[in-house]
Amino acid sequence: MVKETKKPTSKKKTASKTASKKAPAKKPAKKPAVTARKKVTPKTPSVEAMLDNSNLRPTSFTEISRVHKSAMTAGRSSMVVTGSRHGEGTTILAHMLALRSAESGKKTLLIDLNMRNSFLTSLMGKESTGWALAGRTQEDTLEDLIHVSEENPNLYFMPAPSDDMSVRFLRDTQRARYFLDVLERQFDHVVVDTTPVTALNRFNVDSAMLGGAATRTTLVILSGKTPLDAIKKSVKILQDAGANLDGVVMNDWQSPSWKERLFKLIRPLQDRMPGLYNWLQHKIVHSKELEY
Repeated sequence: MVKETKKPTSKKKTASKTASKKAPAKKPAKKPAVTARKKVTPKTPSVEAMLDNSNLRPTSFTEISRVHKSAMTAGRSSMVVTGSRHGEGTTILAHMLALRSAESGKKTLLIDLNMRNSFLTSLMGKESTGWALAGRTQEDTLEDLIHVSEENPNLYFMPAPSDDMSVRFLRDTQRARYFLDVLERQFDHVVVDTTPVTALNRFNVDSAMLGGAATRTTLVILSGKTPLDAIKKSVKILQDAGANLDGVVMNDWQSPSWKERLFKLIRPLQDRMPGLYNWLQHKIVHSKELEY
């Protein structure tokens, strides 16, 4: 008897269905956003910042005394102070020269005709006012426009004009001469702060024309900043207008001296090598060759 043999049933291996979690795809690293750098244009220092520096205020400085002696000691006179560009220090020089003149006993008038920046009017604690020059006569002394300064009893001040008619009146050399003649009869020295020579628009008094009417003119330039072409152009404009260019004053407010440059250079040694730092500092302070 043949026994029926059952074939062994092969158990199929059931693969366990394990949910294999796929590793999250790595996102490409974001490149740092490149932001365009803004081109920073160095700002011209404001008159406020320059006047806030206590080193600029004393009028007994040798430089101011020399400029005053060479430019403002000859009798009754008027001086126009102007520059080639904005921010060269005309307001500071005009103010210090006028104050120096008043301190020397001279009856001095300081006039704000810097229509681009009438900071001098604010500095003196006044406001712009209408001059109405066109309607005045030759006998008019302009006393209603003149104020006594609190800084010195010999210093007087005339705030900037607020009327366009007076600005246009002073654009004529003969009229400007008449205007200054009236004031020179009352004051020993008249100092006028004006706009830069190259700043021409309908709101400005032409400093070149005004220089042609004044006794003398002084041009202020910023050391290391004012381009040579701008200086030459300003000198030519003044000379063509008949201005008596008495001299050029170089303002080195933004140009550090050799001493200041060397102090900055040795500053990193102060903590690392204090002995060497102190020795170098002593040499720099007492060096006569580094005065300028």
